[in-house]
Amino acid sequence: MQVNRTSLIDVLETCRPALATQSRATELTHFWFDGQTIMASNGHLIISTPCEIDIVGGVPHTLLDWLKKSKGNNVAFSEAGNGVTAAIGRSKFNFSLLDINRRVFNIKTGDDLEAIPLTQELVSALDSVSISHDTKAGNPAKMGIFFRPDTDRLDLYATDDATLSYQPVPIPMRELPELFVMLSHIVVPFDFIEQLLIYKVFGEADGLYLSDRRIVLEAGLVTVTSTLIECPTMPPFRNIIESFEGDRIAIPYDIDDALVRLSIVPGPVTLELDNDLMQLSTGEGVNRIEERFSIANDEPNGIMVKLDLKLLKRVLPGVTHFTVKSNGMCLTGSEQFVHIMAGAK
Repeated sequence: MQVNRTSLIDVLETCRPALATQSRATELTHFWFDGQTIMASNGHLIISTPCEIDIVGGVPHTLLDWLKKSKGNNVAFSEAGNGVTAAIGRSKFNFSLLDINRRVFNIKTGDDLEAIPLTQELVSALDSVSISHDTKAGNPAKMGIFFRPDTDRLDLYATDDATLSYQPVPIPMRELPELFVMLSHIVVPFDFIEQLLIYKVFGEADGLYLSDRRIVLEAGLVTVTSTLIECPTMPPFRNIIESFEGDRIAIPYDIDDALVRLSIVPGPVTLELDNDLMQLSTGEGVNRIEERFSIANDEPNGIMVKLDLKLLKRVLPGVTHFTVKSNGMCLTGSEQFVHIMAGAK
């Protein structure tokens, strides 16, 4: 049978984010065709989309690379012994199929799903707190975003080794799934959040659904499913945030240019408050850069803290004020966004 090459590339690219990139399990590095749909999974994230191709089994991810590097409008598939041959003009790609029974995941788990209001405020907040995403994290508390309901809002938290981000969303508990009555919080994996943000940006996200085991995004013909991260105990995020409470200082309007100059000398940036003066510096001796700013400061004088310059530059576009303590810095922005940076060594 023949299939449009570009259309097949689009379908495989849609599923590709769910392929495992670091796994010894062969099944998690293959696209799975069942004659009606194509899907992929890395073990907890599943992406599927309709595609009628007369192939049933696991197809190696290298098929996508071959299709993208080939030319021609259509690709023809035919059986070749125990495998399949894909042909475009004079180019052929022979590959073996994994038996469909080796597929180690199933979208239909039989649990009851309840809708979560997919509001623009929720999407914006998810985007904001995702700044504290540690791509190499192995600790469950650092692998996703905490959803914690309160009476009149849904609190979102995320953390990595150096930062903590928080933003509330105006969704009252009565509009959330009933399972939140039983669970104090859930943790949604970052790779699922990334897919939600992509589809919402393009206006294709139709619905968000939750059970006690998984979360599902319906986006047009695409279904994105993920298991929830098991993290029964939520870290004391609120206590950490409250420890940084104090008079907020407006971020100087010209700080961006100063940070560019400070980045010339590698290493952490030292922030010092002295009366109504804030000084940022990096380096030492003859290889030292200093930047000074006039500020309205009611905080105690003599506070000094070292900060990671890259982390500071990353978060500045979304914040307007800060407080500083000897152990770090708390930055705040619109919609009650909070971002805490631990002091650098």
